Amino acid sequence: MNKRAREIIFWIMEKRDYQETCTINDLMDKFKVSERTIRYDLEGITDFLLENKQKPIQLCEHGVIELQKDTDAIRMLLGQNDFYSFKLSKEERMHMILYLIANTGEHVTLQQLADILFVSRSTIIHDVDDVRKSIQKQDLEIVSLRRGPYSGQGEQPPDYADASAAPAVCAAVSDFRI
Repeated sequence: MNKRAREIIFWIMEKRDYQETCTINDLMDKFKVSERTIRYDLEGITDFLLENKQKPIQLCEHGVIELQKDTDAIRMLLGQNDFYSFKLSKEERMHMILYLIANTGEHVTLQQLADILFVSRSTIIHDVDDVRKSIQKQDLEIVSLRRGPYSGQGEQPPDYADASAAPAVCAAVSDFRI
């Protein structure tokens, strides 16, 4: 379930708490997305509810959205979500990466970051590169650590001054600290 879908279900529950109805049009206005997008999100919410043995969302007349009476169980389920079931945006991942790097006493590997955030190592490489660019504005940098010299069949390490080598450098780097 994505971030907007979580916000939608919380919005529906909040409306219910105040004995108000929530419609598809309300959600379209609140989230500034199309009806089709809202319907996709509602399908995702319904799948989530059914997977967790809860009653699905009901669409009634005039686009009114009905949710089961006992929302405590849903609130409890949503409170248990982790990064696997809750997909972080790129910006949220960047904040988490910076937080993890800055607040660990030891180095953090790309694979550890990928495992914690439930994304691929390739995604982490791109995100770390973007984090580096964003923190340069505050005169901070992420220092890359290597576990030893390059090994290979006569290959030269990439030229760090050459901007075109940046992807190769990022791919070769496995540990970071700030």
